Amino acid sequence: MRTTPTFRAALAGAIAIVAWAAAYPAIRVGLRAYPPGELAALRYLVASAVFAVCFPWHRQTLPRGRDLFLISLAGAIGISAYNLLLNTGELTASAGAASLIINCMPVFAALLSVLFLGERLRPAGWLGIATSFGGISVIALCSPEGIHFGFGALLILVAAFSSAVMGLIQKPLLARYSSTAITACLMWSGALVLSPFLPSALRIAAHGPAGPTLAAVFLGLFPAALGYLMWALVLSRLTLSETASMLYLIPLGAIAISYFWIGEVPTGSSIWGGGLAIAGVVLLMQYGRGAGSASKVAAGNRSLTVAARTPD
Repeated sequence: MRTTPTFRAALAGAIAIVAWAAAYPAIRVGLRAYPPGELAALRYLVASAVFAVCFPWHRQTLPRGRDLFLISLAGAIGISAYNLLLNTGELTASAGAASLIINCMPVFAALLSVLFLGERLRPAGWLGIATSFGGISVIALCSPEGIHFGFGALLILVAAFSSAVMGLIQKPLLARYSSTAITACLMWSGALVLSPFLPSALRIAAHGPAGPTLAAVFLGLFPAALGYLMWALVLSRLTLSETASMLYLIPLGAIAISYFWIGEVPTGSSIWGGGLAIAGVVLLMQYGRGAGSASKVAAGNRSLTVAARTPD
């Protein structure tokens, strides 16, 4: 049976979405034995090895000179810092709540575009941003025990910001290099920055329980390596609106997988706050962009969409 390119892209997108959704509960499992830095280091050691094996088959040009410095900076911020913040945040925040907060990355991307790219937002865009932050506040402030400030949620919010910064840095690079080459460099530079945690991670892998180690390997093989490779195919075949709409499915998948994998039940505040946060993102992306900046949005959103998935 022959398949169309669009069908193959949709299938690749489904694989990526499931892999990224599963990352959040996998992180919770990995944190049972690994500190946040060690878990991130082992994950990206595995992912870097996958790209080292696969990349030569693509025969693509790697960034050089100033471009290499920029992509290394992007990897340090969007891979290393992102994962340290996300992993630390998930010590106290649930997997479902983490996925909902991270999926608000386009809010930060829009704000950075206003500040550095001269983009203009309509009133609906500012309303969407306010709605998203309101939803995140509900998640951060409410818990089954009552109202309090959730520091883990704040760290995850900063992780989302770091992902948006990575997107801003890599935006011009994606005009000169393939998404596969950019992603490989992100993996390698992120792994290099995380390498000081690696000796401790390997000691835990050698003597610790098998479950968390398998979760760390899973994170490197599937959300990091396979997810990125599948998403590169998606971006080459589908429109920006189609890819953005697929990303909204990640929190739903994360909540469902978390329930069946680690028995995590979402709280009412996570559901309501997450719903508000995602509604704000949809409002921003669909109605909030200024008409005069359409070309900038079209050029920037593809790289920011790629950056949104350091995830997990």
